[in-house]
Amino acid sequence: MGKMSGLVIDAVRRRPRVARAVIMGCLRLNNLTRSVVGILASAIEPDGAHPKIRLMDPHGWLVDHADPAWSVVDVGCGVGNLAVRLAPRCRRYVGIDIHARSIEKALAKGVPGAQFRQCDAAAFGDYAEFDAVVLSNCLEHIERRDELLAYIFKGPGAPRHLLLRVPTIERDWFTLYKRDIGADWRLDETHFTEYTREELVAELERAGLEILRFERRYDEFFCLCANRNAAGAQAAPGSGAA
Repeated sequence: MGKMSGLVIDAVRRRPRVARAVIMGCLRLNNLTRSVVGILASAIEPDGAHPKIRLMDPHGWLVDHADPAWSVVDVGCGVGNLAVRLAPRCRRYVGIDIHARSIEKALAKGVPGAQFRQCDAAAFGDYAEFDAVVLSNCLEHIERRDELLAYIFKGPGAPRHLLLRVPTIERDWFTLYKRDIGADWRLDETHFTEYTREELVAELERAGLEILRFERRYDEFFCLCANRNAAGAQAAPGSGAA
């Protein structure tokens, strides 16, 4: 920091209202630059995916925890990036997404054995056909999450397992400070929530889901859950997040 900028910051520090205005402006700029970098970085990735997929490999965790015997429905499958790795791993794979353009791009990937349907998760009527549901960076986009989880996991013949990936708000102090000061703290403006561990555990418990595996990787939580409402769900005495 140069001498002149140091003097300016020192002067601003003495004026709380000015300091707050500067902070809010900087936080808005931080959000904007993160969004722009994510969009442009995806454009120069070989497969068009966000670079965090390559750098952090979140899909690897989901694939590693999927049983090859499962039939799987991937809710909010997007453009099919997860399908490329998960579909060959499972007995059956169906991806659903509300956006027609995403389904078009997923189909264009030509993933062997994968099926894709344009559908709202809350209107999909075939959950009972599947052993497991995948919600990978999807649940945080749903406003009425308790209702959706109940619809999926509490109906007759409900799926027995859930593979879940969600963002955590506890990724750093900066994010918590954004929320505290009233700035936009979300990774995406379409997120209705980003979880603390306690919030996520409580939400899953309300849906009757038992956490068999729980892991935090970078800025996300990963869970493998068994559906207590369903017959034949795997039991895991002594496991969980508590």
